[in-house]
Amino acid sequence: MSSIITFYSYKSGVGRTMALANIAVILARKGFRVLAVDWDLESSDLDLYFLNQRITINKNSRGLLGLLIAASTASSAGAKPDWRQYLSYLEIDGQHDLSLLTSGRDDKGYIDTLLSLDWNSFFRDSDGGYFIESLREEWREEFDFILIDSRNGVNHSSSICTIQLPDVLVPIFSTNEQCFQITKDMAFYARKAQQQLAFDRMSLLVFPLSSRCNGRTKHIDIRDQLESFATELVPFYNDWLPTQLTPVKILYRTMIPDIDTDQKLPVLIEESPELEGIVNAYSLAATIISKEFRDVNSLISDDSFSLLSEENAEISSPQLVSPKVFISYSHDSEEHVDRIVGFSGRLREEGIDCNIDLYEMSPPQGWVQWMFDQIEESDFVLMVCSETYLRRVTKKEEPGKGKGVTWEGSIITNIAIRFEL
Repeated sequence: MSSIITFYSYKSGVGRTMALANIAVILARKGFRVLAVDWDLESSDLDLYFLNQRITINKNSRGLLGLLIAASTASSAGAKPDWRQYLSYLEIDGQHDLSLLTSGRDDKGYIDTLLSLDWNSFFRDSDGGYFIESLREEWREEFDFILIDSRNGVNHSSSICTIQLPDVLVPIFSTNEQCFQITKDMAFYARKAQQQLAFDRMSLLVFPLSSRCNGRTKHIDIRDQLESFATELVPFYNDWLPTQLTPVKILYRTMIPDIDTDQKLPVLIEESPELEGIVNAYSLAATIISKEFRDVNSLISDDSFSLLSEENAEISSPQLVSPKVFISYSHDSEEHVDRIVGFSGRLREEGIDCNIDLYEMSPPQGWVQWMFDQIEESDFVLMVCSETYLRRVTKKEEPGKGKGVTWEGSIITNIAIRFEL
């Protein structure tokens, strides 16, 4: 089953396009057929995130604006333009393909062409609503996931993206009260308005993502803000969140940290402890999407929210305490990571307290200390010794690669020597 997923923010600067681009890459690496669409015609930059990233872009197309203009000028009796002729194609890591419908901003006269686009005429005189609907149907037939980068604010473009096109809406907001309230209200409006369309729709699924724009925000402040936000988002979470998980926990676990990567995609940068938090947030969001919002409980660590909790967890009787397991592994590929997540999830289903790095967003004590704590406090540490993992643990990897595994290997070795294991 395919899904059209719109990423929307009321305000700019909350990391909407960055989130879409990273999640698109992750889904493509998982082997899904992915189309990313830059519908932010007035402020388009989706394609810029793919420059200088070991990805080749075919720019022999006029993008979305060219497609809309062609559709608006075609006679009602004539054939509508073929959207396939307007695509660019990206090659990721030399193995996976990702289709991209750019805005077309590189075309000469783009601004004049954009100003000439009359949305009222497009819908009234050119059957624009039915053309958009045909795009929706054909995209869902040819791709597994279609990610739409919506125009922010309230306008014709954002209405198409948030009401007519999506199966899933991903509203992104900062931990700012005003930003959250307006974005939340837009999500409620979109869900209500979609039910009034002339086209049949299932209920719009809403997957809120918070973005901590201010890296100096204290954890206590984040906790208070997220608890307040989560209460107002309950109607959205009721559609897909398992009862075992609270809205505030999933909101925290998918929160995107504020890390400046100079418009470079963290998921395409070699492993770095500094980027692990933001990569984990994108990976978790992508995995939830790829699993079509099923089995979410197995993806979330029971203790991942402990840092935000003021109350101590109840202590089980000794005979009921589950063994604590930490899995140390290398991010060889998306397929390898998926197997680790599946293995961890299976252990957790069997009652074992299993933890991996993807269950943590950005530990306040830093990743090195977090690794040490996990290894020290676990009853068992499982080392998944792939070729890449062994190369990094034995410090035979290229400089700068796999620093996280190198640290974990050193910690494990030192503990083994200390206890003569």
